Amino acid sequence: MNFLYLCWWVTLGLAVFSLSAMTGLIIRRARQNRRSLADETRRRELKTIAWDLMDNPARISEMREQLRPDDRRLLLQLFQEMLEQIRGNYAERFVILMRRLGLMEEGIARLQHKAWWIRAEACRMLGYFNEVESKLALYTALGDRVVEVRVEAARSLVRAGAVTSVTELTQYLVTSDVPPSMPVVALFRALGREAVPELLALLEDNSRDSAKVLAIDALGYIGDLQAVPTLLHFYHHPVKAIRVAVMQALSLLKDPTALPAVLLAMSDPDWEVRAQAASCAGHIGASESIEMLEQLLEDDFWWVRYYAAEALYKLGNDGIAALQTIARWGEWRAAEMAGGILLEKGLAA
Repeated sequence: MNFLYLCWWVTLGLAVFSLSAMTGLIIRRARQNRRSLADETRRRELKTIAWDLMDNPARISEMREQLRPDDRRLLLQLFQEMLEQIRGNYAERFVILMRRLGLMEEGIARLQHKAWWIRAEACRMLGYFNEVESKLALYTALGDRVVEVRVEAARSLVRAGAVTSVTELTQYLVTSDVPPSMPVVALFRALGREAVPELLALLEDNSRDSAKVLAIDALGYIGDLQAVPTLLHFYHHPVKAIRVAVMQALSLLKDPTALPAVLLAMSDPDWEVRAQAASCAGHIGASESIEMLEQLLEDDFWWVRYYAAEALYKLGNDGIAALQTIARWGEWRAAEMAGGILLEKGLAA
């Protein structure tokens, strides 16, 4: 009997606990909803005030007196939201307004926040202030222990045109031989032509292979042909990822002087390199590559055959004629791929 009573009390206790937890969650959600509604209402009010102040900046002292303790948090959100919507003179005036309201100092202070995403948001915001203090703070944030914060700091420095050393950026953002993340890749692609000498130097020093891949990719997207001679030294590099990156970069640069290296890369032992070399030949547009591309249509790997067929199509009449011939009389895998590309392009085999 005592055991049954014990089970009953335990069950009752669990039921009470579950009910209490559910009630607490409901109350918490209701409070969050009320706060969200209040925040949204206040954000609209602050947005109206901000628009008014851009036309009447003399009223800024009046706005400071109207600010509530929690308004700075909402202003930080509003700052980033509005800068995604406005451009030109209005954006500049809005940044000046937020600077006078102390948001830059608020952002610098938030770089010390315990939550990494708060620090990352602060880095994103500080990039809009073209001030010595904000740039110094962003350089300090490059040493943050969380890579997402370092990426946002670097992105803001690039946007502000305040990057003093590409090599230094690499040291902070490429800390292992793991391939860099897409945000890091996009950041390096956004570097201007003034970064080309440092990117080329990065290929010549003892930097990590992943950093070399990052530099090669960036050189291709920046589009400066002075990079081609250096890139050609790496088409037979022992690291496959570097050879692939070189072919991809040469595809973007489209320099005919790269053709001999591209033709040699079509015989690379790794299919990924052969595939990118075939694609590169199509982008360069050299008819001298037709014979090699025809051979690649018989490759064991589907992607190599596909890129070879695509390249032949891009080479114009001569390449299309080769595809049509192979589609009729070629080895079965080559014929299948050639015929498939011709069908895809709306051409009869």
